[in-house]
Amino acid sequence: SASVFANGDGTALINIQWGSSADSARAWVMSGKLDTETMTLTYNDCSVTDVTYNSNGETEDEVVDHYDGTGTIVFNDDGTFIWNDDQDEYDDLTFEKAPDEEE
Repeated sequence: SASVFANGDGTALINIQWGSSADSARAWVMSGKLDTETMTLTYNDCSVTDVTYNSNGETEDEVVDHYDGTGTIVFNDDGTFIWNDDQDEYDDLTFEKAPDEEE
């Protein structure tokens, strides 16, 4: 899953979490300035953390892998974005916008 938070000044914070099992996940947190011509956000500050959860779903342990991840995120008109991470070698990984919840 991914979350994108726009800061209103042309920068954004992105959180990506990838579950590797029922009790563990890997989390990436990065930020950068959006190039509005190419709709590309380039980052060089990505922190990557391995998270372990207990049986109640609460965080039990967090181990930081690195703080200096680099890569790009390209935002598309259809609400998707494409993630390219240099350290973990994720290339052209596409995230789709979650459907709107019905009220």
